[in-house]
Amino acid sequence: MNAILSRHPDTAGFTSVPTADSADTDEPLDMPDHWNLNFTENAPKFVRLPLRVFLKLLCLASLGHASMESYWKVCREDERTWLESTDRLMDRLNAIVLVAGLVLSSTAAFVTTAPPTDGDFNYNVYAAYILLLISFLSSLGTLMVGAGIAFVLAKCDRDWFVDTHLGSQSRILCTMYIIAYPFCSMSFSGTMAALGLLVSAFNSPNELIAKGGHGIWLLFWPLSCLFGWYWTQVPVRNQKLSGLQPSRIHCECPYLRSIMEPALVDLIHSKDPATREIVKLTMDEVEMGDCAALPS
Repeated sequence: MNAILSRHPDTAGFTSVPTADSADTDEPLDMPDHWNLNFTENAPKFVRLPLRVFLKLLCLASLGHASMESYWKVCREDERTWLESTDRLMDRLNAIVLVAGLVLSSTAAFVTTAPPTDGDFNYNVYAAYILLLISFLSSLGTLMVGAGIAFVLAKCDRDWFVDTHLGSQSRILCTMYIIAYPFCSMSFSGTMAALGLLVSAFNSPNELIAKGGHGIWLLFWPLSCLFGWYWTQVPVRNQKLSGLQPSRIHCECPYLRSIMEPALVDLIHSKDPATREIVKLTMDEVEMGDCAALPS
């Protein structure tokens, strides 16, 4: 049963009182079986590992978590935790849609206008034009799907999302595919646009552009960031730097701070969501309360 802290009117301590949403429910605390996506065990051996990697990447690109177990913990937290996770997803989606709009306007100029000079950089050659046209259509699809996802998530609550969108294995896969589509489509669109410009440079009769066209490989330099990104995502073994530091407890009273610091450092790492909520509410009370009446 969940509970929140409230200050008793006659005492300076805290009492735990049940809330309206703290009643026991019939919802299981364990992750549902269909969230395991264990159908990979029935696949042939040579496709099991690629399929697991694909599902992990799909989960990461869509929900922002490396596994469904991690996302289930978010869903079983309070509503605020789920909303914070959804807000981060919306921020990523908005950034992708913004980039898609810029790429769409750029490729639209290439596929609808003639080159400023004949032959020097002719992006209307067949191969380059097809690649730029594919990039244009892909970025347009990114905008359409991204806007639809944002519209649905803006009106979706946690219970509906978990019970409906993630109600079965097929729905989980479809939901992850739809949410991950803008990211994958935008990556594909940028790659096609870069290849189209590269083909245009290599087919130029101008020796300076044709031989120096290798400079367009600069467009692919951002891909080198993938290696750095991968390295930064690998956890450091036997090392934990995150956690609540004593300096984060903003209290002027040395007596109260000396009592709270050791306890909060341990409680902040608790696996019980109710305990973490109590710790946060306690810190809020300390920051807003008057410590003058306490002994120093």
